[in-house]
Formats: sequence, C-alpha cells, structure tokens
Amino acid sequence: MTPSHFPWFLPVILLSLAGNLRSAAQEDKAGRLDRFGGNSALSGDATGFFHLEEIDGRHYLITPEGHGYRALGINHFHMMTSQDFDGAIGQIRDWGFNAGCYQGPRWMWDRFPYTKGINLVPTSPYKSTFGFRDVFDPEFLAGLEESIRKIVEPQSDNPFLIGYFWTDIGLWEKERDGESWLSFIQALPVESAGGKVWREWKAENPNAKENDFLAVIARQLYSQAHAMIRRYDQNHLIFGDRWHEPDMPDHVVRESLPYVDAIAIQPTSPEFNHEFFERVHEETGKPIYIADHVSSFATKEHPVTMGQKAKNAEDYVAYYERYVTTALSQPYLIGFNKCQFQDQVGSGGMLKQGLRRLNARPYPTVEGVAAANRRALELAYPAAPATQAATGESEDAGKHFKVAVDAVANGRFSVDPPVPEDGKVAAGTVLTLEAEPESGFGLDSLYSAVTGFRKWTVFREAMDSPWQVTVDRDMRIGVSFLPLAEFEGYTVTHDVIYAQPGVKPLKYDVFSPDKAESLPGIVIIHGGGWSANNEDVMRGLARELVRDGDYVVFSIDYRWIGKLDGDGKPNTLVDLIEDIFGAITHIQEHAADYGLDPTRLAVTGDSAGGHLSASAANMADRIGDRGYGTTEGVYEYLPTYLPDGMTAAEAREEISSAIRAAAPSYGVFGAGDMLRNMMKDHPSGWWQGVAPIHTIPYATERTVPQLLLRGTKDWIKHEDMQAYADALEAAGQRLEYVQPEGARHAFLDWKPDPKVQETFRDHGVAGAATMKAFFDSVFYPER
Repeated sequence: MTPSHFPWFLPVILLSLAGNLRSAAQEDKAGRLDRFGGNSALSGDATGFFHLEEIDGRHYLITPEGHGYRALGINHFHMMTSQDFDGAIGQIRDWGFNAGCYQGPRWMWDRFPYTKGINLVPTSPYKSTFGFRDVFDPEFLAGLEESIRKIVEPQSDNPFLIGYFWTDIGLWEKERDGESWLSFIQALPVESAGGKVWREWKAENPNAKENDFLAVIARQLYSQAHAMIRRYDQNHLIFGDRWHEPDMPDHVVRESLPYVDAIAIQPTSPEFNHEFFERVHEETGKPIYIADHVSSFATKEHPVTMGQKAKNAEDYVAYYERYVTTALSQPYLIGFNKCQFQDQVGSGGMLKQGLRRLNARPYPTVEGVAAANRRALELAYPAAPATQAATGESEDAGKHFKVAVDAVANGRFSVDPPVPEDGKVAAGTVLTLEAEPESGFGLDSLYSAVTGFRKWTVFREAMDSPWQVTVDRDMRIGVSFLPLAEFEGYTVTHDVIYAQPGVKPLKYDVFSPDKAESLPGIVIIHGGGWSANNEDVMRGLARELVRDGDYVVFSIDYRWIGKLDGDGKPNTLVDLIEDIFGAITHIQEHAADYGLDPTRLAVTGDSAGGHLSASAANMADRIGDRGYGTTEGVYEYLPTYLPDGMTAAEAREEISSAIRAAAPSYGVFGAGDMLRNMMKDHPSGWWQGVAPIHTIPYATERTVPQLLLRGTKDWIKHEDMQAYADALEAAGQRLEYVQPEGARHAFLDWKPDPKVQETFRDHGVAGAATMKAFFDSVFYPER
C-alpha cells in the first residue's frame, strides 16, 4: 500500500476557542472553525444535525454546517456550584474543550455542543437505585418509553445536541449483592413476561450456556430503546451504553451493534490501550467515543482521589497530554470526554477531582490541560490540501517522526541510513530496508507498520529485498522470515496489474504449483471493511491452499469504498463487485501462463471479502453492459477489465460457468443496516442488488456449492450466517456451515505480527484445511 492511501496528521493550527463558537469562527482568520467548532477544511454533508462520515480514511462527527469535528468534552458540568453558565462555558473554551458533557444540562442546550444521557435500566454499580428489570414486561417498556420521551422530545430539533448515551457502565455478567441479570430473570415468576421468555429459550436451547441468554436480554432492551428514541427523534446519533473497558461481554456488545452509531467506552487502562481499542473497532466495525476518562493526582487536603494515575500535578499534566493526544490521533476515535469539571467529595472523603476546586477556583494545571487539548485537536484533523497549495511549502518541513525497529529473528535486517537511538527521523527521509534470511529460512516480507484507517495497525509490505520506505508518519519497520518449507512446491508472481479505473492500480498475486497444468483455480478476496488491506493479507491462506499442488491460487485486490483510494468520485459496492469480475476475466485470459484451467474456478474471501466472494458466486449471471440502476429495474455489473474483443455477454457466460464453488467466510450477506447504509442514497434495488442473500441462483439454473465459515467468537452473528445458509438451502444449493470453536473475526488473515500469525496457526490453518476439503469434493470428487 502506498503512503497516499493513508492521509495522516498534517497539523492544522487551531486558534484558541475563546468567546462563543460563532465568534471563534469569525476570529479564526483561516476560517477553519464553524459555529459548532467544526473544521471547515473537512467537508461533509450539511444536514442541520450532527452525524457521522468518513473523510480521507478517518471517522468524524460532522457538524450541522457540514464540517469534520472531533468532540473534546468535559463531564459532570451539572455539578458546578455557581449559576454563572456563560462564565463556565467561557472557561472550558479557553481550556481547549469544544463540547460539553453527557449529562447535557438544559442551560447548555443553546450554548455549546453537548451529549445527553439516558439511563435505560439502573444497573450502574454505583447507583443507589440499583436494580435489574424485566425488560420483556409491557409495563416496564411503557415506563421506559415515557422516560425516553420526556428526555428526547424536547431536544429532538436542537442542532447543538450531538447524540445520546445510554446506561453508564451497566453490569451484565457481574453480580451485585449476590444477584446478576441472569439470576434475576431466572427467579422471575413462571407467568411473568421474562419468566416465559427464559423458559421458552431454555427449552429451545437445552445445550446452550445459560450465560448466552444475556444476548436475548440485550437484544430486547437495545432494540426497544432504539425504536423508542426514533419515535420521538429522527435527527440525533445514538452512542449506546457507556461500556466499562474490563466489562464488555462480546455476545452482549454484539447485540447492540444494529442500534448504535458508535461504541462508547469508559477506559481503565493506565495508558491508551491500542490493542484493546483497535480490537473493539475491528470487531464491531464502529467508531469509538471515549465517554469518560478519569485521571487525578493527590493533594494535601485530599490524599485519596478517584482514578489516580499521576504522582503530582506536573506528572498529571504530562499523563493527560499523553493520553488525550494519543486518543484523538486515532482514525477511528470521534470523541473524548474528560471526567469532572469541578471537584466533588464522595463517600469516605475520596476526591473526584476536576479542573476547578471545591471553591470554583481553577487548579494551576488547567494551563497544561489547555495546551494538551489544543495539541490533541491539531492531531485530530489532517491539514487541508489547500493549505499546502497556498503556501507552496510542505507541512512536514523540519519535522521528525518516531521510527521503531522491530526485533529480528532468523535472519539479518539493515536500514540505511541507520535509525538514531532516539528513533527520531526527519520527515521525508527515504529508508532502504534490506533483509537476508538465515539458512533454512525465507523472506516473508519487509514491512512498515503505521496506525491506519478503520480497523488495526496497517502494514505496508514488500516481498523482495531491498525495499524503500519514505518516513511520513510514526512507524515501525521490520522483517518477517519463515521456514523454507513454507515456500516449497510453488512459485509466486506478485503484483499482476489487471486494471486501473482510478488512482490505485488493481492487482493480484498468483501462487502456482510447480509443474502446474490445467489445474482448477481458487480466487481469494481479502477483507478489511471494503476500506483497508490488500491482497498481501491473504498470503497465509494462499500458501495453505496451494501447498498440495492441486490448485492455482490467486489473491486479488480491489478499489476501496468511497474516496479512500484518492479517487475524485466515490466508489460504491457496485464498483468493487465489478473489480472482482474484472480480475476474474483477466485471470481467465492469462490462464495458460499460470497452469490454470479457466473453466474451473472457486472463490473465497473473508469479512468484506466474504461478501464479495459470495457476490461473485451468486451474481455472475448479472454481468452485462446496461448499467447498474441507470435504467429502472436493471442492475447489471460490467467487469472493470474485459479482454479486447470480449463482450459483457461473453464474460457473463465464461464466468458464470467457471465458478463451481464458493467459501465465503464471516461475511455480510443480507441487505441489513451495514449494506443499506452504504447505499443509503439509492433505491432499494441498489442495496438488494449488492446483497448475496437476495441474488442466490436456483440450483436448477446454476449450481454453486458454498462453504460458510464463522468462528464462535466472531462479532458477525450466527443468526445472520444461518439466514444466508437457509436461503442457500431454499434455493436448492448444497451448503456446509462450519463454526471453528473459539475463533474470532479475521482468523484467516496473515500479517507480520506475532498475534495475527498465532491466530492464523491456531484457527486459520484448520480453516484452510476445511476449505480445501470442501473444494476437493467439488473438483476432485473421486477422492
């Protein structure tokens, strides 16, 4: 992947947020802040309310005026001791905050962007009114709706409201006073609503773990709360429960996903937990809002403070700056709320420390907090392209980035020029990386690792040495070696370009067994939310499938959704599906070069690639040249690449007859919220046309046996996979549905990362064996 795929933190110098927001926008001579605090260099849709968009590969809140915005708020504003509301707003602006708290007091409604809390059920452990409820009971639901109506209806048209949070760190798997959600429901009378649901579920799922019933409770609560809010407010975002970092049960969080726009988290790790936040973002596919970050330091008057993470005031400022700047630098993080505006003394004399003391006088640390906030917002926004064009100078001039060199095993690794001991390398420096494996080992890849868009640490890789990397952001560099046995029995042809419809050349890698001749082929399509990764991430799976010499394996890349490739016109799922068909036509055209029989193909892919591989299998008979949605009722796919002289009708015939099997893994197959939202500006035929569940051919017309893989710990729901399996069965198609025990999302990926590689060896190797056995049953039935 080239650096241009990942726009980075070219700083925007934000002026002080003094005065009211409209004045701040007027005083900003660069014109970069609108009246809500949005950065006018980042353009989105002006809808009149806050909403979410992705701009240049980063998640943003978008202000009512249509500009990118990262919320940096201060919580518990409602506990201030004075009624000087304008003065308090002025203070937090001066201290670099651009948003209020999640209590959303009424006096803030027309002064400052804010969020609002809705306590669905009083299960927060610190609540004096703590108690579980029968969420299936119509009486409870009627009361909940009335509570929601009273909160939501009066502010449903307020442009300053960003969105709603739900219950604050509610208990799900933990007990309080010897009772849990599960034991509470189990103890309900047989005739009660919850009692009936529990007993019916237990009868239908006799072998299930009782703890799985929490998902049923969550589904009921979240779906009802969402519907209630939307009855009274169609305009504002929903961030859901404020999850506690150590208490986020996967099966409960998963149930919330259709009903929330982002994941709200109250962190507890001392430092920003990259691994945790990236995993949550990866597994949910949602941006993250840090709803309440606690930090403090002891004072003479109050030696015990809540969430103490600093030794003294100086250490507190350094710690806060480190955390908030790291957090708001992440491409998936849309907001950060700091805990506590003014001091509050709790039980036992413990101080809940704010920025102002009990007497309302600010702590001396506020200057450091303000500087940290300004730096965090600089990092939150990339510079506008026009900024560089106007000055003719690089924003990185004179800058240095931190380069870390990963430990090397099983070979030699050199960097020229060498990285200094402090790791600081001037922006624009070109590093030449060279690698030489030890005897018995081969080169897997040279790599640079950066924090990239959407899901996880992003690796840019090269499979040949030497390789050059331009330092344009903080990064890690290194090399991955593997035993030679991993590379024996086949050759790899890297980066075969099949088309270039936009900025990015589209390419694939070919894994050909030695002496391959007229072998069936397997086409692998990578995942990454349609917006990240390339064909390199599937090379582990490709190696497993090619190893026995029975198949030629192709790992293909495609355009990313939207403008993430730098294309002027946003790419849709239609474009991506057309890329897949284009790659297949190119592969078929050059089959003889690879020892391939072009009439016998299988397709597979994981996550977004699962969707795209199922689309290729199901929709090949929809290839045509009449356009997708340009004529009412006509939704045809024109391959991105067609050989000279080949018509779309000929491509349709060749591809539809060649694809004999598919193994889409943990993909999105239904036209639910994820696909429909990506096609929200188009009629229903558009998003139904890109949903594999709606495009399955009847077996009487074309048979495409399919193997479905989904790990038992995947955030993709079993019910959604089963729905696709049921649809395949209803169409008469042969199917197998396998759920590897304990496997999470993306277990088929391969990266130069020890954890990813360990996951692949634990689950991916076995998954590949299952896949190969399935393909063998189609292409080698005599075995």
